[in-house]
Amino acid sequence: MSKQVIDEQTVLYEKIGQQFKQRGEELEDKKEALKDEYKDKVLDLEMEIKSIRMNILELKKEQRIKLKELDESMKSELELYHFQTKIWREANNGRAFL
Repeated sequence: MSKQVIDEQTVLYEKIGQQFKQRGEELEDKKEALKDEYKDKVLDLEMEIKSIRMNILELKKEQRIKLKELDESMKSELELYHFQTKIWREANNGRAFL
């Protein structure tokens, strides 16, 4: 092979090497951009999950409060029922104290 052919091939290989290097750098930049993008998306999803968990905890808290109120209401109704039953029994026995 002549020196000119070798020099041309060397230049060609250097150009190809530069193209591969440039493409590799572009792909690396794209990879970093995607990592950042998905990192942001993951953080957004984590924040949304935390928000949903907080909403669930708040709903559970409200549910406990409502159940407690319902329990107290049912106790009051039960006491009223027992009182009314007692009055009815005493009235039927002729010992109404009204």
